[in-house]
Amino acid sequence: MNNTALKSATVADLVALGGDTRSELIDGQIAQKAMASGEHSNIAGSIFAEIRTRFRKPHGPSGTSGWWINTEVSVHYPKHEHVFNHDIAGWKRDHVPENPMGFPVREIPDWVCEVSWTTWKKDMQTIPETLSISGVPFYWVADVERENLLVFKLVGEKYSLIQNFFRTDTAVRIEPFEAAELNVDVLFGADAEN
Repeated sequence: MNNTALKSATVADLVALGGDTRSELIDGQIAQKAMASGEHSNIAGSIFAEIRTRFRKPHGPSGTSGWWINTEVSVHYPKHEHVFNHDIAGWKRDHVPENPMGFPVREIPDWVCEVSWTTWKKDMQTIPETLSISGVPFYWVADVERENLLVFKLVGEKYSLIQNFFRTDTAVRIEPFEAAELNVDVLFGADAEN
């Protein structure tokens, strides 16, 4: 494929590659998403497990109808014509009654979490710009290198950093899942204490 074709790629071009692709559509270009390292996988899996276990069920601690929490989900953002393959994304069940399916998912999430290491620029610039314009209320960045969790909340049309946690932080309440205490070290892959 030449550069001209890449610059004019569409969602249809991405879909034609198939649902098992690890590709994203950003600014008219189809980009291959890198395979996850062990560190990345460990953190993404831990965040997914903790949040899904505590908040998936209706009438759980969230005080809402629960959440759909999915990993490695491709979401289409039509205002930018971007498709991001998010590490983790969540939809409130009272907002999206059925678990979002298909490729790409068309329902805009209520929460997105990216595990960032080699993708820092995309995770801190391109993705939040698209999410904010699309109205995603919460965006987390789990920074592998600095071992901290940045929590952004949509305020007006832009994200504000509302919380910044480090691995040593325990028994914290993190928006939008503040109904239950979380241990940041566990979110970053440490074994939970029983």
